[in-house]
Amino acid sequence: MPLVSSFPPRFSKEEVKRFIAGFYNLTVTVNNLVSDIGQNFQIADQSGNEFVFKISNPEENKEMLDMQNKAMGYIAVNNKSINSPRVYKTVTGEEIGQRFSESDNFEKAIDESLSKAEALRQSILKQAFEVRLV
Repeated sequence: MPLVSSFPPRFSKEEVKRFIAGFYNLTVTVNNLVSDIGQNFQIADQSGNEFVFKISNPEENKEMLDMQNKAMGYIAVNNKSINSPRVYKTVTGEEIGQRFSESDNFEKAIDESLSKAEALRQSILKQAFEVRLV
C-alpha cells in the first residue's frame, strides 16, 4: 500500500528560490534531487554552504515530518560519526515552514461562501413559508 496516493509536488527552481528567500532570507542556486513522494532540492547559498530543501507531499502529515526532524537532531547530537543533515529554522523560527497554494486559499473562500449562501437560503425559505396567525 503506498504511503500517499497523490502525485509529488512539482515546483520549479524559480519557485523554490522564492520559497528559500521568503523562509530563510537566502539567495541560492537550486538543483533537483530525486524523490519518491515529495520534492527535494540541493541548494547552495552565496557563501557556498550547501543544503537539502524538502517540499513534502500534501498528504504527508506534519507529525511524520516532525518525527523525521527529531530523528535527524537525535543522530546529530548522539552520534558524531554520522554526518546527519541538520534542520534549519525559518526566519519565523519554525522547523517546518508551511506555504499554502492559491488554490487552497480559493477553496477555503469558496467553502465559506457556500456555507453563507446555504444559511441565507434557509433564512429566505423560513420567511417564505412562515405561517402567521392573526
